Amino acid sequence: MVRLENTGNWTVFVRVNTQVPEFRFFKSNTEGESKPELGYNLFTLEDIVKRAGWSFDEVRDKGAVILGKVYYACNLDIHNGRNCRPHIDFFRVDVEQNGLHTFSSGFNFRFIRNQTPSSRTLVKVYGIRLLFERSLTASKFDLTATSTTIGAGLALLSVATVVTDFLLQYCIPRSPAYRKNKFEVLSHPSDARDMLPYFSIHPESKEPLLTQDKEEKKVH
Repeated sequence: MVRLENTGNWTVFVRVNTQVPEFRFFKSNTEGESKPELGYNLFTLEDIVKRAGWSFDEVRDKGAVILGKVYYACNLDIHNGRNCRPHIDFFRVDVEQNGLHTFSSGFNFRFIRNQTPSSRTLVKVYGIRLLFERSLTASKFDLTATSTTIGAGLALLSVATVVTDFLLQYCIPRSPAYRKNKFEVLSHPSDARDMLPYFSIHPESKEPLLTQDKEEKKVH
């Protein structure tokens, strides 16, 4: 086996472009950059393996398959998302993960070299295979959506009041006590008259009149 030296310092340039057509938003991790930035869009193989939780010596001979998850979380209300930067996490996926066993770890492939009509050389090489997965969350204030949400919340509050009142009256062990305190049964019509407010509307007038009894002074 022929081992290449210093492969851990080989660099990988990662270009990530994403867009949200609804907001006319486009973002790339290379725009506005004068040169590649180490740890942002430029990584060494040793750094990638280390971020995945392994040392480079552990994968040097048999190789590995590493997944890079690129995640954008952009608030488009702040500078129209110009300062939005991707976050990249690396995971090794060719080994046992969460109890799921794999019968083949590492990464290798074969190719033919020096092929002639009577012979050929089959070369098996090991290395690191990189896979990438991209996801994006973009948020922006919308008055219509906010109004709809507020209206739905207020409607739910009114429904909650009705449901709560029904449960208290009929579904809890102390429902009779709740109904007794909520409603008062009048035994005589005069009781209802005594509970009327002091102000009422005279039948022949639209103006409120005092109905409280007053003492009248007679002039002799």
